[in-house]
Amino acid sequence: MKRFLVFMICLSLVVSNSNIFAYDGTAKDGNGNTFYYNNVSDGIELTYGFDGYNLQANLIIPGTLDGKTVVGIGERAFINCSKIESVSFPSTVKSLGYLSFANCTSLASISITANIELIGAGAFSGCTQLEKFTVEGGNTRFLAQDGVLYSKDMETLVSCPGAMAGSFIIPGGVKETAEYAFYGCRKLTSVTLPENFEKVGSYTFWSCHSLKEVRSLNVTPPATNKINAFYENTNVDILYVPVESLNKYKDNSSWTNNVAAILPIPIPCESPEINYSNGCLTFSCQTPGAEIHYEINVPDMKSGVAKNGQGLELSAVYEISAHAAAPDYEDSESKTAYLYWLPAGDKSSSNICDIEQRPILVTCNNGYISISGLEENERVDFYLLDGTYLSYSFAKEGTVTYTHAKRELLIIKIGNKSLKLMAR
Repeated sequence: MKRFLVFMICLSLVVSNSNIFAYDGTAKDGNGNTFYYNNVSDGIELTYGFDGYNLQANLIIPGTLDGKTVVGIGERAFINCSKIESVSFPSTVKSLGYLSFANCTSLASISITANIELIGAGAFSGCTQLEKFTVEGGNTRFLAQDGVLYSKDMETLVSCPGAMAGSFIIPGGVKETAEYAFYGCRKLTSVTLPENFEKVGSYTFWSCHSLKEVRSLNVTPPATNKINAFYENTNVDILYVPVESLNKYKDNSSWTNNVAAILPIPIPCESPEINYSNGCLTFSCQTPGAEIHYEINVPDMKSGVAKNGQGLELSAVYEISAHAAAPDYEDSESKTAYLYWLPAGDKSSSNICDIEQRPILVTCNNGYISISGLEENERVDFYLLDGTYLSYSFAKEGTVTYTHAKRELLIIKIGNKSLKLMAR
């Protein structure tokens, strides 16, 4: 409590002094925005003190002011500017200062231009609506992956967008988080640190109010600041660690002071197998004592009123999802399968009672696609949704397997029947 009070006192001092600042000049851009700036060696740097609440939602940083080149955004320059929704940087800007856009709660996206070389700690912390970062090609210091900002060498996670929700797995190879890396990610529920992860930066998990679980894969406890890495209102319930390192983490005050419990990483259940034969849908799992939880949906079922002679396109498709759970094991990943009913042979009839059908089961998981229920040597062709041809295969023992790493819609053609499938 004392630390919290000290922090609040210090914060109040910062806020109360926010209107007391030094600057070298002021200038207006073409939109009537007033900017304060300081002279630096190669131009000017925008500084704190303008009337930021009157700025336009789509802020365009000028390349020049008073005939001088704008080369940087200074510390706290646009802090708490809640009306800013987007920012455009000129090619002249090379640096973004400490907390320069912190708490811009309407900022939805940001593009790091090719010439930006330095991003100060917490530059975009507390931007709770920020959905993603992008980095222009040619930038030698930073890159974006899945909307998250990293150093070019992928060793430092610089900033996670504030709107990030659910679970996040830090990619392997990342060794540390920069200061404020996850600050204000209020919808984040769990974070996984990779095996070679070394350091949690100061203020990394401040204001992550929904963060309940941290999973560390490193057998050596990563360094962290026991005071600053976690805000006191961040209530991490469980830290999962490698079983052989359990005592190392429990003896490390930097972690024990910030989590409610330290437990070994649970072993995951094997993913279930889904099969269909002789009119029976079956599930199996190699994990002892596992129960298989499943859901079956018929996404194309239709109901309504038909006029005499009106035609309706029918395609009986069952979507099946299943995961396995067992005592002392972590739930498996969900596996998805689709059960299609295709005409058997070449027989056709206008009488539905005369149509013979056969079941085709398609499972997909982690880029691996399996199609069963086929005739021996029956050909299966694979296409992208736009018609691009990918490959073909012939059934062996009634089954075709195909690998497609990308998550996207595919068209599977079996005879004269085309099936649509999401490759997962």
